[in-house]
Parts: sequence; structure tokens; C-alpha cells
Amino acid sequence: MGQRERWLGLVKVAKASPPVLATTRHLGAFSGITSPCVYHSSSPKKVFLTLRQSFAVVLALVSGTLAKDWESPEYKWLYEFPLPIPPPKTEKFQPIIDPVTGKKIRYYEIEIKEFTAQVYPNLGPAKLVGYHGISPGPTFLMERGEEAVVRFTNHAKLANSVHSHCSPSDGSLYSPAKEEASLYGDVIHVNGQLRPYLRVEPRKYRFRLLDASISRTFFLYLEDIQHNRVRFDVISSDAGLLTGPQSVTELYISMAERYEIVLDFSFSKGQNITMHNTRSFAADIDYLHTDKVMHFVAGDNTVSDTTSVPSALRTVPFPKDKAGIDQHFRFERQGGSWRINGVTFADVNNRVLARPKRGTIEVWELENSSGGWSHPIHIHLVDCRVVKRVNGRSNVVFPYESQGLKDVVCLGPGETVTVEVRYAPWPGVYMFHFHNLIHEDHEMMAAFNVSVLADLGYYETQLADPEWRAKTEDPAAYVFNAVKSRIEYMAKFQPYNNVEEVESRLDAYWATKTNAPSTSSTASTLIVSTTPTSTPVSPTITAKPTTTSMSDDDKKKDDDKKNVSTTTTMKKKRGMRARRVDMEMPKRTTAAFRLIHI
Repeated sequence: MGQRERWLGLVKVAKASPPVLATTRHLGAFSGITSPCVYHSSSPKKVFLTLRQSFAVVLALVSGTLAKDWESPEYKWLYEFPLPIPPPKTEKFQPIIDPVTGKKIRYYEIEIKEFTAQVYPNLGPAKLVGYHGISPGPTFLMERGEEAVVRFTNHAKLANSVHSHCSPSDGSLYSPAKEEASLYGDVIHVNGQLRPYLRVEPRKYRFRLLDASISRTFFLYLEDIQHNRVRFDVISSDAGLLTGPQSVTELYISMAERYEIVLDFSFSKGQNITMHNTRSFAADIDYLHTDKVMHFVAGDNTVSDTTSVPSALRTVPFPKDKAGIDQHFRFERQGGSWRINGVTFADVNNRVLARPKRGTIEVWELENSSGGWSHPIHIHLVDCRVVKRVNGRSNVVFPYESQGLKDVVCLGPGETVTVEVRYAPWPGVYMFHFHNLIHEDHEMMAAFNVSVLADLGYYETQLADPEWRAKTEDPAAYVFNAVKSRIEYMAKFQPYNNVEEVESRLDAYWATKTNAPSTSSTASTLIVSTTPTSTPVSPTITAKPTTTSMSDDDKKKDDDKKNVSTTTTMKKKRGMRARRVDMEMPKRTTAAFRLIHI
């Protein structure tokens, strides 16, 4: 297949500094606002490395029943091995100059390949597939305002699909023998290490958490040696910093959700602090040690720490309040299949379930009628505001949800959640789905079409050409002059490069319309914290309007076809526009992403 050197979108990253816990998988800070952005690879019938944020709570196979202590071989080495810290990714060559903007473009290469890792100390090495043959994968550290191109080369035996849409996931779990419904794993691992420990100084630390499990939701809490709960501050969620720190003693986190916390070990000098997972939570099946996550071993030395967490972190660009419900989606299981409003993703004629107009705000009601399962809902392109919860979690929207924006929303058993979303800046057909990977793999997905505004009057360059697809590996393409030529050619197109102007045009457009929709409240403002941080790196063709007379149904289907010529997803993040591109990569092929950081 042809090489797909895609432009991911417009991304802002924070200034890099030595990480406290480096992110794994990839990226992290947008608009000066830390937020996990993850690349992951998928291939049939394999369990692949999950690339996670630093200190990501990662479960390949999680939990089981109390009637069985283990499904896997028993693991006896609780908190005996240190937490792995992924290495920073280094550039392949010197930066390349963008011929249009004059800015530096950094260039990285990632190799997907097989390797082995010693998971159980008493058993043989496990065979894995991942980035650069390490677990977890490397960390990208970048400064705000930088651009980067990341080229992926597939040296694995099977084809891989590489995409980035700021939501992580494992490869699918395949159990060919003795299959059973709702098979939960029994081993919790963090950054690839089963129940590790981390030595810390008696000071503040900032950690990034990601639940990269296949099917398990966590209810995390910290406990000292006297079994007292330890309080910590939640400062960031999927879409970046919250309005201010939220002091809590426990944290719900479902598959693909991300949070950042600040934990002060000065109150635990010389003690062990244990991170636990609450048992019997969200109907997930427990095993013997599914309540144990990891240890923090606090030193007894004296460390000067004069930092503090600011009481205000930023102004979050919430959508303006909107009355009523625009869309209701029922997530359920029918006849052994997972459906949204009775539709599976295989139903190509009916899977577009919503058609919000570009630049408008809609209120979506999400209902979980699937029984005892919890379902994290991931809506591509946009970030949402969680407005209300009923029939679950004590009917409470937690402050660490309400004080920020989300792209993954946990939907508990029997629960109904209301979210508010502004569908901007880009048009096109996008996906929303459960991030329980088993349900997702069984077609619990649907699409929505952000309609083109034919009279917007703004020209946009959007790359969706076969020229940028993956192609067979050519050693000559990896030398500096070839890389430089290719990147300079890509840069001349400058797609998705004027986000602020697009937003301004959309606001001006709807201001002239009757019953104009609300728009975002304000641009995000970052208040710089002095708290020690682990700084991360952290199209759709728009067709011309038709003049042919068509029925309303035909027009909708025609719009859906026009808005998607390839499977793509673009994601907005407060000044960041990251574009997801599904890239099928046969063995020994290469493909490249470009990140544009404004």
C-alpha cells in the first residue's frame, strides 16, 4: 500500500522538562495543557503492548472471580520489582525547516517489532509486539510550538493499524480454547510490570494515569501503613487541565480515561503508600489480588519542596448551556450482539446516527441498557462536558469530571449520562463507540456526520489522498536528504493550519443565522504551576454542494458519502487539533504522522 504520511493536526505542547514518570506510548501536552495522546497498534488475535501514559494503570487481563484465586499462573512477587520508566525518544536527524513557516520540524522513527519480556520471574519470557521492542514504549518530550513527523515501520509478522486519536487501547484479546463470556484477567500490571514499587522522595509528584485495560473499570485509592486513606489532587483529565485542583481520596477511571494527580509524599516520610483498587466495583469480576496495584516507597531523607498547586489552573472552554436533548443513544445487547439504537457498525446504510451542523452545540443522552457491564463512551473529534448522571454512581457528576472536558465518558451499569458538545472545527464523518474493547470489536460502534457548511466561504486544505498511505519499505527513503525532501513537500500543503481563523469564521457564520447555536465560552488560559511535573510531549474531503433534487433521506446518505472518502478522525483539544488516521500497515511497510504544534 502507498505510504500514508498524514498530518495529524494542530497541536500545542507544553515546554519539556525532566519527567517525574515518563509517559509510555506517546505524547501528552496540548495547548500547554497536559493531556494524554496515544498511538496504538492493532492486529488480529494478538495481545499487543499497550502504550500508556506515565504510571498508567495498565491491565492486559484483569480480574476474575473470588471463587478462583487465579486464571493465570500464580504471581507471588507483590511489590518486589521496580516500576519501569520508559526512555525519552530521540530524534533521528537534525530538525528540518518548514519552507512555509520557517519553523523547525522534528523527525522521529518508530519500529513495530516482536520482542520478549520477562513477565513472570519463574517462567519463560513472554512474546510481545510493540514499539522499538520495549515495554512500555518510548516517551516523546517536546516543547510548546514545535512540530514533529513520526514515521512508523512495521517489522512484525502481521499487519498493524496505527492510529492516534488521543485514546489508547490494547490489541484484542483472543482466547481460542475454553472461551467464556466476560473473561476478566487476574493480573494487574503498571507500565508493563506486575504490581511494582516506585521509590519516591518526600515531596510532591505529578502522575499521569491511564486505564489501558481491555474491560475493567478501576476505583482507585491510596492507603498508608496505618490503613488511612491518603488525599491527593486531581488536576487534569482527558482534555487537559481542570479549572482547579480537586482534592479527593478516591478516583474512578474506566477504560481509555486519563487523569493527572499530584501526590504529596512529605506527609508519608519513610512509609510505604499502597495504591489499591476497590473490590466488587462496576460488576467487574475479582481475583485474589485484583485489589492491589502498586507500592510507593517514600524515603526518610529531607527534601526542600516549596512548590504548591495553584488554586486556579485555567479557564476551560466549556460549551455554553443548551436546553433540551438533541440525541438519545441506547447502548444495549440484542441477540448476542452489541448495538447502539439497535444498529451495529456493519449496517453501513444506517450507522450514521447523528448529523450535527458544523460549529453547533448538541446535548446527547447516553443510556446503558446492556445489563451489568460498564461502558466508557469515546466520541471522536470533540471533547464534551458531563452535565448529568442518573441511575448510577449515586446520581453524581464528580468534580474531577465536571471541572474539565472529556473525550471518554464512563457509563455505568443501568446508568444514563447527559453530555454537551460543540461540533467543531472540522466537518466530516466520525465514530463514537464503547472503549470496552471486546464490545467495540463486536461492532458496538456508530458514526456521526458533522455537516459541511457550503456557504461558510472559507477555503481549507485537507489531505485525504492515496499518496499519503503506507507503502512498502524502501531503505533509500530513510536517509536524511530523502526525509528532508518528503517533509518539505508535506509542509507546503499546510493543512489544518488555521484553527483560530476557522473557529472565528464559524462563530461569525452562526451569529448571522436565526436561532444561532451557542459557542464555546472562552479560549483556554493556562496558569503556570510551580509544582514539579513530568512534562510530556505532551479529513475528510469537503465536497461541493450538489444541485440535484434529492429526497431528505437520499441527501443525508449523500452527505455521509461526501464527507468520508477514507476512514479518518480529527480531534479538537483546546487549541489542539489532532487527526486520527487509521493506517493499515502490511509487514515491512512504513507510514508517517505529522504533528503540527501551534
